[in-house]
Amino acid sequence: MISNLLQLMLHDLSPLHGEWIGRDGRYAYEWLDSYWVESDRYPYLMYREGQLAGFALVMAHSPITGRTPCGFMAEFFILKAQRRRGYGQVMLGEILSRHSGSWEIAVMGKNQGAVSFWMDALSKCDLEDRYEESLIHKKLEWTVHSFVT
Repeated sequence: MISNLLQLMLHDLSPLHGEWIGRDGRYAYEWLDSYWVESDRYPYLMYREGQLAGFALVMAHSPITGRTPCGFMAEFFILKAQRRRGYGQVMLGEILSRHSGSWEIAVMGKNQGAVSFWMDALSKCDLEDRYEESLIHKKLEWTVHSFVT
């Protein structure tokens, strides 16, 4: 299921960083299998009224800043039909409650929808030591939200 949802997410993001679809008609995502074999990675599915609504992939280290241990939201995706209804906020709250401690959430600067979502969602959470910094990672501009739960 997450593999299928990843295709939708990567399709949505493709205009932002120019990814081309593979010869097999799918976008590449080389890290998915690691979420089922590495003990510091956590896959989550979100359901609303019994229907699949989204997913998240969480890691226990930050590939952007190198911080460890540190919760890191590697991917977070809500289906378009379910957006702007508060489900992302609910999913975020559930994930943060399962992984207390230091966190980073990196948002690609070009992704204005995600920039707005994360600013709003994080402002509604009870977080400590919250700060933001802008970084360049792999030639892309990111805003990294750091905080403690």
